[in-house]
Amino acid sequence: MLTSPLALMPGWQEWLVIGAVVLLIFGPRRLPEIAEAFGKSINRFKKATREVEDEVKREIESSRGEPRDDAAPGGDDGVTGSGSTAGRDDH
Repeated sequence: MLTSPLALMPGWQEWLVIGAVVLLIFGPRRLPEIAEAFGKSINRFKKATREVEDEVKREIESSRGEPRDDAAPGGDDGVTGSGSTAGRDDH
């Protein structure tokens, strides 16, 4: 049985309880520091994720580009029965 990712997210009541617990643990003076540190951590995580995605995309594109470099000029890929000469009049 598959569940939606949104079903696993806390509702507004749960967020209210989480906020109250955080406020009790850290107090109102440290809350802005914690929020700033949390925001910076999220930004670093997103940046690292983008870098990994970009690297994977570059590797995929470079691996796709390698066979084309070895292809013969004129678009003939050397595969027999590919139909690349079908309909051509060589007279």
